[in-house]
Amino acid sequence: PTTIPVLTGFLTLGIAYGILMETKGYGVLWAFLMSAICFCGSMQFAAITFLTTAFNPLGAFFLSLLVNARHLFYGLSLLHKYKGLGKIKFFLIYLLCDETFSIVSSKEPKEGINRKYYYAFVSILDYSYWILGTVIGSLAESAITGFSQETLTESAINDTIDAVVKLGSLVGDIFDGEPDELGELWNKFISALCGLGSVFGIPVRNVKNIVDIVINGV
Repeated sequence: PTTIPVLTGFLTLGIAYGILMETKGYGVLWAFLMSAICFCGSMQFAAITFLTTAFNPLGAFFLSLLVNARHLFYGLSLLHKYKGLGKIKFFLIYLLCDETFSIVSSKEPKEGINRKYYYAFVSILDYSYWILGTVIGSLAESAITGFSQETLTESAINDTIDAVVKLGSLVGDIFDGEPDELGELWNKFISALCGLGSVFGIPVRNVKNIVDIVINGV
């Protein structure tokens, strides 16, 4: 349950990344390899530009360094948690991302659970969610009717992130056994639907109309 909010976010953004790769002429194999080897989220989106423009390795290097420099501080703060884990420590460092860092730094394994395996499974699950989303997006691109690259604007991506945060918060509330009032949960859900709908070019008013029709029908 700890990684479920990450699942909702990584699947959504991973699908968006897979679709973008496909629209740029890079098939599912390229999308899979980028996510499996690079595994750097926002930098993968930026890398699409470098793949489709004039070769500029120096620019790519410095941009990647600036975007991912935060991982230097992540690593330093996790030295004490990963201490004594053996060779698997290097694998965990490779799979470290913002979301995994957030879980590992704020959660402790329950009594009786091996610390090494807890960190390993959290890291592997988060890693697999991103790859799965990428592959789904790449495979589904041609099947999404009416989809166009222009719908993935900065505003649409921001709406998606906001939607994913709200969905993740909602799921987290439920699994923690401390859900908000029904009305607040419902507002979170509708707001999240509107944000996700905007990514695929569905106007917010249409999402609300669909929800109203379903409710009135019931």
